[in-house]
Amino acid sequence: MTRFKPSRAGLINIWDYTDEEFVFADGRLVLRGHNGSGKTKALEVLFPFVLDGVVDARRLDPFSGENRTMKSNLLYRGQESEYGFVWMEFAAGARTVTLIIAMHAHKDRPEVKRSYFVTSRRLGVDFGLLTDDSRPLTDQQLKRVLEPEAWHTTPTDYRDAIDSALFGLGRERYTQLLDLLLALRRPLLAKDLDPGKVSDTLTAGLSPVPESLVEQAARDFDNLAAVQRQFDDLTAADGAARAFLESYADYLRAEVRFHLDRVAGRTRQVVKHAGEVAVAGAEMRRADLARGAAEDERTNAGTEQNRLSARLDGLKKDSAYTAQGELEILRGQVGRQAQEIVHEREANARAAARIADLRTEVDAADRRLKSSRDGVRRLAADRAEAARLAVIVHSDDDDLQAARAQAGARRQDVEDVQACLRKLGDAEKDRRRAEQAVDKARERAEAAEQAVETAVGELEEGRAQALDDLNAWAGRWSADSAGSPVSAGDLAVLIEALDGLGEAGAPRLAEVFGDLAETRRTTLARTAAALDARSAQLTAERDRLAALVQEIAAERDDAPALAGARRADRTARQGAALWRLVRFADDVSDADAAAIEGALDAAGLLTAWIHPDPRLTAAAVEQGEADAYLLPAPPGSRPAGATLSSVLVPEDQSHVPARIIADVLDSIALTDVFVGTATTPAVTRRGQFAFGVHLGAQQKTTAEYIGATNRAARRRARIAEYERNIEVTSRELSAAQAERDTSQARLDDVGRAKAELQPVGKDVLTAVGTLAQKSTLLAAARAEHGDRARALDGAIAEMDADRRRLRQAATDRNMPAEEKEIEVIAQAITDFLTTAELVSEQHKHIASAESDLESRRRTIASLEAEHQTARDTLAEKEEGHAGAAERLTAMEEALSAPLKEILEQIGHIERELAAADEAWQAADTSVRREHDALVGARVAYQHGTGAITGALGELLDQLAAFGPLAHPDLRPVLGVGSGTAWPDRAQWATPEQSVRDIIERLAGQDAAAAVESVLPQGTADLLRSYEEATSGRQIGEAARKRARDRMSAALGEFDDALNACEEDYRLDWQPGESVVVVQVQDADGRHPVADFAHRTAARAEEQGVLMEERERTVLEDELLAGLAQQIFQRVVAAKELVRGMDADTRSRPMSTGTTVGIRWVVADKITDSQREISELLGQDGLEGARLADMRRLLRQMIREYRAGHPRATYKEVLSKVLDYRTWRSFELRLKVPGQEEVRLSKKRHSQMSGGEKSAAIHLPLFAAANSLYSSASDTCPRLIALDEAFAGIDDVYKPDLLGLTVRYDLDAFMTGHDLWIRYETVPAAAHYDMHSDKASHTVSAMLVLWDGCQLVDSAAGFAGNEELATELLGFSPSRRVPVNSGLLGLVDDGSMDSGDGEPGDGR
Repeated sequence: MTRFKPSRAGLINIWDYTDEEFVFADGRLVLRGHNGSGKTKALEVLFPFVLDGVVDARRLDPFSGENRTMKSNLLYRGQESEYGFVWMEFAAGARTVTLIIAMHAHKDRPEVKRSYFVTSRRLGVDFGLLTDDSRPLTDQQLKRVLEPEAWHTTPTDYRDAIDSALFGLGRERYTQLLDLLLALRRPLLAKDLDPGKVSDTLTAGLSPVPESLVEQAARDFDNLAAVQRQFDDLTAADGAARAFLESYADYLRAEVRFHLDRVAGRTRQVVKHAGEVAVAGAEMRRADLARGAAEDERTNAGTEQNRLSARLDGLKKDSAYTAQGELEILRGQVGRQAQEIVHEREANARAAARIADLRTEVDAADRRLKSSRDGVRRLAADRAEAARLAVIVHSDDDDLQAARAQAGARRQDVEDVQACLRKLGDAEKDRRRAEQAVDKARERAEAAEQAVETAVGELEEGRAQALDDLNAWAGRWSADSAGSPVSAGDLAVLIEALDGLGEAGAPRLAEVFGDLAETRRTTLARTAAALDARSAQLTAERDRLAALVQEIAAERDDAPALAGARRADRTARQGAALWRLVRFADDVSDADAAAIEGALDAAGLLTAWIHPDPRLTAAAVEQGEADAYLLPAPPGSRPAGATLSSVLVPEDQSHVPARIIADVLDSIALTDVFVGTATTPAVTRRGQFAFGVHLGAQQKTTAEYIGATNRAARRRARIAEYERNIEVTSRELSAAQAERDTSQARLDDVGRAKAELQPVGKDVLTAVGTLAQKSTLLAAARAEHGDRARALDGAIAEMDADRRRLRQAATDRNMPAEEKEIEVIAQAITDFLTTAELVSEQHKHIASAESDLESRRRTIASLEAEHQTARDTLAEKEEGHAGAAERLTAMEEALSAPLKEILEQIGHIERELAAADEAWQAADTSVRREHDALVGARVAYQHGTGAITGALGELLDQLAAFGPLAHPDLRPVLGVGSGTAWPDRAQWATPEQSVRDIIERLAGQDAAAAVESVLPQGTADLLRSYEEATSGRQIGEAARKRARDRMSAALGEFDDALNACEEDYRLDWQPGESVVVVQVQDADGRHPVADFAHRTAARAEEQGVLMEERERTVLEDELLAGLAQQIFQRVVAAKELVRGMDADTRSRPMSTGTTVGIRWVVADKITDSQREISELLGQDGLEGARLADMRRLLRQMIREYRAGHPRATYKEVLSKVLDYRTWRSFELRLKVPGQEEVRLSKKRHSQMSGGEKSAAIHLPLFAAANSLYSSASDTCPRLIALDEAFAGIDDVYKPDLLGLTVRYDLDAFMTGHDLWIRYETVPAAAHYDMHSDKASHTVSAMLVLWDGCQLVDSAAGFAGNEELATELLGFSPSRRVPVNSGLLGLVDDGSMDSGDGEPGDGR
């Protein structure tokens, strides 16, 4: 059957292609031209885009770039909107399948809308894509003219439709085909290729795990991770809330304790003032009574005073008493004079003492002045000595500014030299450090040398041990028999490989043995496979024979074979065939029966159908049923002689009446002699038949179909024959299975020998790696030692330079260069300046002391003069006082006796009056005292009332400040029960009213009870609850601040922890005057922090149950099992593909007889986990323990990758981890006649001839495509695309390479800079020589045809491309709507607007 081939393809409004059609010749098309001509653009938007419908820029662009989007291709000329088409036609004789992708792009829309069509109609014949005015149809218009089932909305449906119409691969293998074709399409495929790049290309052609499955698994893992993250969030939030609550509770306890202490203090003040008010009230009452009693006593004392005063006045009016007045006056003068003399004597004594003290002070000051002068002289000497030490030239004057200037200049010299000295010290330190670094580097280099020597020894020991192991291995697996896995020459090759083990690119021993044993293994595998196939064939044959025996025994195959023209269904038809309706008469011999049955069979009468009603036969013939029928001949036309009725008898059955059967038998003559011109049907007893011009014969030995006895005999004979065949087949099957078991055992021996060889030499590789590492470290250590030594030399040179600079600076400044001497000069400068300052200060002090001494001496002289004057005045007063005293004594002696009596009475009355005065004074004092007490009590009462009012106001204010701490949201943090709500401040009594209540209650209650009774309702109980919850020592401001600071820090950490959570937690706090209230807002709203912590802990505990490791593992296992199965299926498919490729390439030897094979082996540069999972996938089946191991490995690989790439998404992780293609690589095998098969390495490839190189590279690639196409439908197209095909390959080799595509029966879509296919190995190819005009945005293409003999273009008698294409296609190509299709009416459809219109399907 003719297969589909690509016949033509086209582009409409894509890039610079306004309307371009390309025609294939025998399935081959070449686009050639310079860079920028548009050949690659045509390839990238046609193939494989037209086969998969994916607009990913990385699939469109052969260079896997992202800048060539389909939108940019449609709007290339700067349009706002554009419709476009890509299409390709496949033809198989008269049958065609056309693939169309309709697209619409708009500059304001990011995506290109697409519709997909798969139709059996032919473009330009049955429909068109352009109107007469060259406007593209919309997808809605196109849907109306194609079959309803032609339109598809998604790329997946489109690919399924293509696969169903053309390939028949199934979704997965069709995707694998597209991936391989995309890999083959890469530009410059053949240039500088080597086997490694071939492996990469073939690997890229393998189908990855479907992206949809990866995305689904990624979503599932993301969901698991989301649940885990939610659990982690909850756990983190719970932990953060718990940690914060500890600090928050401490803070609240500190605040509560602080405010409780203040409330207690204010309460004590109120109670104290209340007690004071109570005491003041009692005192007022007592003082009022005491004052009344004292006032009475004072009144009585006043009356007595008045009486005694009157009596005293009468006595003093006596004449004798009046003379007493002069005597009193004199007595007073004498007393006053005596007092004045005493005072002046004391003053003179003090003045004399003062003068003596001043003289002592003057003497002391004089001595101090002399001492200061001596000190100045000593300081001057010290200054001179310091100046000498400091090398300062200084005069003996006391110019302090000059001394300071000299000291500053000299100190600068010291600093300059000290700077040089410090630089020298730093240089010395650098030198010492450099010396230490050199020593350490030397030690490291010596240690590295020792390590290298040790590594060399270990390598030698490892090689010796590996050689011993290799010999022991060879002893175990070598034998004289031909079936041993190790041949005689293998050991020498392995020993040679062992010597080179560890070198770059050197294979492991197991790989070398694998190469050596590959031929044996392949032969054994092929033998085992052939024997398996033989066993399967024999088993199938045995089963077939057994089934035939059963079918024969069940009488299901008694019928003779029908003629090919009798195809009508007989299942439900009335009647039966002749052979079932009759039997031979008893007197008919076996020979006659066999002859008659043979004649009836040869004539077609034996299987002819007889209806129970002749009218049914007429109807069947009228309807044209493909069958043969028997009708009785009319009685007049029947044979006159013997008929079949004489030898055949109707059977007892219900299908056809016996009468009709007998009439049919009477209509066929039975003769002994052959009559060739009989006009009626006739058979003979010799197996002959005749009916007019139709005659013939058939000899049979026995009758088989007519009669139950004959049929039973036939069944017995056939059953016996089949049973004999079954016995022979069973013996052959047993022999094949035994031989297969032997081959498989020998094949297993090869595998086990290779497996045992795996660890041999591993220690050598380890030792080589260690030696390389140690050698690298040694080189680094030696380099470091050299660097350190050079650094030491530099440090020494720098130190010498600094020493020279130090000496030069010291010489220039008349300074020493030693540090101690410099310190001496620095100290001398300090001493010089200090002594200079002290000398200047002492000179000032001496001048002041001299001035003070002179002033003191003047004061002493003045005081001595004043003291002498005072002594003279005192002597005069003492003389006057002595005379007055004498006169007083004389007058007193002259007094008379009556006067004495009166004086005695006056004295008595005066004493009584004095007593009365004292009594009045005492009473008055008591009155004043009690009055003062009363006033004081009243003042205390009023003050206490005011104080208690103020204190109570402060207490209420403090209670109000405590109110926020009593908020119900904060009580759980402190462990306080909900209890009574804190009363509203607006409902509290005023302090004045409360004070009045307290005063009223003080009469019957103590102060504390009275105060508590007026507090707002419920506050006392709440305060006691908080007191119990926060009992402890008093909190000061410092402790309170520390608690607040800790809480602030914890709040910040809490906020950071919540912000780090993925869940939207928002921390909200209100820094009130007395307390910070913290709340958390989550998805359920705003909650107090304690409530949030409680809810979070509960959710974390609940989520923790779901996220137990066991539950997570079960969920992951379910996901990983599906992924593992998908990978296993793809690996199995890949292995089947490789087997087909290997067999295909080996069956196509080169001209030298060299063949190329392909293996898919475990890659070298993979992780241990990838290697282990590759070995699992190499086994048959994926069940039980192997599935569990694979799940474990996948889980481990996912976690390892996420650990190394923490920011990667699960889709990225799974795409990387599940890419099974990276676990293995393709290995090309080279078999040269007469030589062992070897791996085709890059080195061996470079040694091949040019033609062999090209063939060796392209054979596997073409074989991969051939293998996939071979598993598809027999009529499928076999198209490959090659961008820049065969670039870099000599022209001499191109015929063979192109011949390979012909031998593989591959269609080819190729591009090339100067590619001409004009070789006898290619029967035909269409070329388009292309040119792009950038100014007009157009592409021109000239068709050139290779017809197998020559290149034909329009110059060979054709008017142009269209006429030449017509010659190829058999009709004139066109993309316009046929005139008779009725589609021109679509131009009135509003959807034809190419500005902003939509295709109509919304895609």
